[in-house]
Amino acid sequence: MRLADLFFVQDMIQHYTEHPFILAGGCVRDVLHNKHPKDYDAVLCMGGKTHKEAFEVVRLISERLSIAGYSSRCYQAYGTGVDPDTRAPLDVHADAFHLHLLACMKTTIEGYDVDLLFSTDDTIVEHVAHIDCNVNMVWLDNDSVRGYSGTTLPAESLVFRENINPKRIQYMTDKLRDYGY
Repeated sequence: MRLADLFFVQDMIQHYTEHPFILAGGCVRDVLHNKHPKDYDAVLCMGGKTHKEAFEVVRLISERLSIAGYSSRCYQAYGTGVDPDTRAPLDVHADAFHLHLLACMKTTIEGYDVDLLFSTDDTIVEHVAHIDCNVNMVWLDNDSVRGYSGTTLPAESLVFRENINPKRIQYMTDKLRDYGY
């Protein structure tokens, strides 16, 4: 997959949802490291919106996706995390990334596994500031890739934010070892 393909996926998500979702995190990281993403995290920044307002948007997007022939499901709400596959509660750390989300939806559009993330933040820059490590703090912006605090990939080393759950640090360290970190 190439960067141009990511922009195609982002445009497709925006078309079907009719909202300005931005691809961010691991899918962008993977493509910049010449890997194929397992899924695509698309972020809609909804700073200042309530859970009720977010779920009205979720409902409307679900209707649009259904009309287009795609199914969707909400898998996280109201600051509580549930594993989308096992339905088991997630290990919640005080500074957990998912606490910055109003809701999450999962769908498959044209064969792409997409997570629609409804952020509590006003901007994508604020949103990615809550992501665990530097190599995941990237997003698509118009016709280029941006990185939080000037992050560019590939980075020289893997750097985690403060207060990240040690289990997440170990998981990401193991996962990114074959990326050269």
